[in-house]
Amino acid sequence: YGSSSVSNVVNAPPNVPLNVTWTNAVGVSVSTNTITKTSSSGWGNSGAASVATFSGSGGVDFAVTQTSVNMMCGLASSDPDQNYSSINYAVYLYYGTIYIYESGISRGSFSTFQVGDRFRVERAGTTVYYKKNGTIFYTSTVPSSGKLMVDSSINVNGNVISDAKTLGPRPPDAITDFSASPWNS
Repeated sequence: YGSSSVSNVVNAPPNVPLNVTWTNAVGVSVSTNTITKTSSSGWGNSGAASVATFSGSGGVDFAVTQTSVNMMCGLASSDPDQNYSSINYAVYLYYGTIYIYESGISRGSFSTFQVGDRFRVERAGTTVYYKKNGTIFYTSTVPSSGKLMVDSSINVNGNVISDAKTLGPRPPDAITDFSASPWNS
């Protein structure tokens, strides 16, 4: 019998990668969690955002499949258009060079990239980190709070944002309450 309660609470890892489900896709083709620009080259006429949003810690992770690119992917508080200036925290990949843009403002260039590299824009608490292949290369000085979503803007026809993953809390299981109460007679 006993008098203590029983609990089987499982704490999931805070940032489980899940495929991005794209919405507001303009000037791009969507194939699962990958988008490819199909409209004419130029800023503001193509991109997409994630259906999912997150509060607290989370982010986006994506792969590079080309070096001749001119595109941005990152996190935004909303998706009013396909312009890069509406992405709050963006990795800008430009023909082999990595830049950071925040709300349309350049924070500088930060090395080079190659096919196979993975990029991550990730918020922990109120701080946003930019990572290449798991290593932080820039920490934003602009604090972040509130809901964010994945957002993108692509300049050149045929450029691809590949294998995009959202990072955030694990979705709830079908059974969410594993608590038990002692039986008393």
